[in-house]
Amino acid sequence: MKKIAILGSMHSDGYKIFEAAGFDFFEVKDFKTEILTKSIEHVDGIAIRTVKLNADILKKCKNLKIVARHGVGYDNIDINFLNEKKIPLAITGTANAISVAEHVMTMFLYLSKRINIAHKLVKNNDFDKRNSLTDFFEIFEKNILILGFGRIGKIVAKRCLGFDSKVYVYDPFVSKKIIEENNCISIDFKEGIKIADFITIHMPLNNKTTNLITRKQFLKMKSNCIIVNTARGGIINEDDLIWALENKVIYGAGLDVYKYEPPKLNSKINYPYLLLLISGGHSQFLCVEGLGKYKRLGTTIDDAVGEAFDKTAKLLGIEFPGGPQIEILAKKGDPTKFDLPKPIINKGGCNLSLAGLKTAILKITKNIKNEKDKYDLAASFQRTIEEILYKKSKVAFEEFKNINKDKEKTFVVAGGVAANKKIREVLTKLCNEENFKAIFPPINLCGDNAAMIALVGLEKFKQNQFDDLSFPTKPRWQLDENATFLKGAGVKL
Repeated sequence: MKKIAILGSMHSDGYKIFEAAGFDFFEVKDFKTEILTKSIEHVDGIAIRTVKLNADILKKCKNLKIVARHGVGYDNIDINFLNEKKIPLAITGTANAISVAEHVMTMFLYLSKRINIAHKLVKNNDFDKRNSLTDFFEIFEKNILILGFGRIGKIVAKRCLGFDSKVYVYDPFVSKKIIEENNCISIDFKEGIKIADFITIHMPLNNKTTNLITRKQFLKMKSNCIIVNTARGGIINEDDLIWALENKVIYGAGLDVYKYEPPKLNSKINYPYLLLLISGGHSQFLCVEGLGKYKRLGTTIDDAVGEAFDKTAKLLGIEFPGGPQIEILAKKGDPTKFDLPKPIINKGGCNLSLAGLKTAILKITKNIKNEKDKYDLAASFQRTIEEILYKKSKVAFEEFKNINKDKEKTFVVAGGVAANKKIREVLTKLCNEENFKAIFPPINLCGDNAAMIALVGLEKFKQNQFDDLSFPTKPRWQLDENATFLKGAGVKL
């Protein structure tokens, strides 16, 4: 019986095929090198989508006979190693062609009709502004440029023609005859970007297509141009794209891929911005005025949010770290079962208090009789934290706006607790309501202190900010050195 490792997951039809073939297959969900190599050491085949398979991982496979990717590209797989070992690679060239084509059309319509703006206005009951939107436009009889005329490009062309659009194609590897047979017009790249109202990219990433579209190309495009990329992230220079959008050089962009996935850590954020730092050691709202320049708006007077998660988890018999496990248990419980306290939620400005919440949970856990009670308590705790952070963040929004009139409204949430998906949803909802831009680090990096410290070090290095390390040891180092120390019980608010 052939043993197959599925790295990640796949469509349910894929599992049925494996079952019918009599394969012994299993999923691998943890992609840490040590765990991954041990999991695939004795497999005959690997089914993969986005996980990176380099030579160091592949050479650990003792019986590998084939690698199959349920997708089109294969830049995440070391082809040279497979060729050297004569291990075949299979891809599904047509599997998602229609889906991608429909995705392109969806983004064309979404952007040209300003659906994101209209949706937000409707949610906020602002119908006067919704009804006054005037700068949306049609795909009908517009010029559409398709870069790359493979399977997906041809399907996209067919759908664009249904809108009575003029479809232009740039692909140096496809003959003019084939392009015209598909009722499209062959065009030079430089000329195509000048006349296009919509551009969609369906090219591979290689030395010739990397940074194919930069500031130089954006400046030649129409101001109403919309560009969509569902191919590979490196084809568009993302920094130049941000510049083009911020300066209204083009109308809009839809990205299904990025150069770095998740996007790179140092995404452009302008100062000042509002920061909510929530971790095991910190819970505070900060106005970030520059690199290393903070003004504290509020902090916890006792336990930090992450600390509250860990202490609650311990009371529930959950091993450290407790936060991720509580989030899992909460999905199974009733968040209205236990009415937990929300200390100083209506006073103290942006300050927080969570010690009373922990005490209440201690009393409840003494009477827990079954697993359902545990799930309900986890769900009630999760909801209580959500409500506290929602209310206090709303207060912080007002304080930030009072301090920074006429400035961009950006809300950054960082720290280990920022990995909590439900908290992300609640705070994103608040940002939509208050017209703040919400920014969260990638979930897998929220608790990676080393990565965050390294990034700060890099940014300081760029600005020639060096320290002689002559500072005294401090058990707690405040980000805002001028802020009042509030740690400890008995603080009056």
